[in-house]
Amino acid sequence: MPDVSIIIPVHNKWELTRACLRSLAEHSRGTECEVIVVDNASSDDSPAACPALGESLFGARFHYQRFEENRNFGPACNAGAALADSDLLFFLNNDTLLTPGWLPPLLEALTAESGLAAVGPLLVYPDETVQHLGIVISPAGASMGHLYAGLSAGHPLARRRRRFPAITGAALMLPRALFLEEGGFWEEYANGFEDVDLCLSLAKKGRAMSVVPESRVIHLESQTPERRARDVDNGRLLRTRHDLSRFANMHTLADEDGLALRVEADLQVRFAVPEERRRELLLRARAARSSRGDLCLNLLKLLEDEPFWDEGWAMLAALLEGEGRREEALALWFRYLRLSPSLDAAEQAVRLMRALGMDASDLSADVARWHAGILDEEAYAARLAGILSLLRRDGPRSLIPAYERAAARAAELRARLRAAARRQS
Repeated sequence: MPDVSIIIPVHNKWELTRACLRSLAEHSRGTECEVIVVDNASSDDSPAACPALGESLFGARFHYQRFEENRNFGPACNAGAALADSDLLFFLNNDTLLTPGWLPPLLEALTAESGLAAVGPLLVYPDETVQHLGIVISPAGASMGHLYAGLSAGHPLARRRRRFPAITGAALMLPRALFLEEGGFWEEYANGFEDVDLCLSLAKKGRAMSVVPESRVIHLESQTPERRARDVDNGRLLRTRHDLSRFANMHTLADEDGLALRVEADLQVRFAVPEERRRELLLRARAARSSRGDLCLNLLKLLEDEPFWDEGWAMLAALLEGEGRREEALALWFRYLRLSPSLDAAEQAVRLMRALGMDASDLSADVARWHAGILDEEAYAARLAGILSLLRRDGPRSLIPAYERAAARAAELRARLRAAARRQS
């Protein structure tokens, strides 16, 4: 019996599948791995090339299953699980590259840590920043995303092992019996949230998921055509099946990692440094005021250690812009937006893009959507009331004043936006 059955759903993008299989063969030597590729009606070279390459790399331990129509991620994974011979399943996207030593830490964690239902590796972008470290769900279940996405993979926060109610299915290992007991992936989703749905079903039964940073996989992410096309529908389905407020973990993660939470005017919640540490960072930054160059270098060093220090990013961008280094300032704002999206940062980036004669239409559209959400007073009030109600039910109640202050800032911003619109008319 193989140690693990690796199930890879694919739809076209043969060049990605080829690179994934080769990296898997190179970095899984010494382990009995069964590899199952489930092809969702690829129309490129996959049907002709994949079976031959798979057999050359893995021999009889390779299986190729083809559908004549695209059944999407969940059904393809379920079909692969039905073919598996191992007691362990590892679902893997084809837009991934395995790295040396990726498998043993996952096997060890899943067998050694009690209460774990599933594990996954730290997923990193090719530039060695975090893509996935676990799923973070904001207070009241208002939003969901990848924890610390955009953070340097070498930062201490990226090396901590935590427990989550959900992790991504892009690289997900769990016992086959447990997967089948849950009925596999819910097949009404269309390439999105099947993984979160499965994990939350397990979490309801007291099981936990974990990302194992000692295992690292490179993830190119969202290479499937129209990967995000059904996100709204998938998100709506997820909320009909699970009360996300019950799984909110952002405040717990912030406490564990020594961070604070900041509620923005648009009611989004972001990680931030606590107030006492913020004051200390300002003092340390000002200690290097002998020259602009010294201050820039000092701020860069401080931000490497404290990436959620908002003022540090703004100060450094202003210094760079003041020296005429607008391209560097813009690059800095984009780095910050990857790590911690905010309206203020997006507005600054749009301003600089326009000053540099660049096309800012996509980011401007994002800013316009941010503004629209704040300008719609009725919808904003309803959303705020819903969040406050869930906070009173599930907590943390300590965030209620922060939401109320955010609403006051939104009222001020609303007034400014309306005044600006009147001046332009």
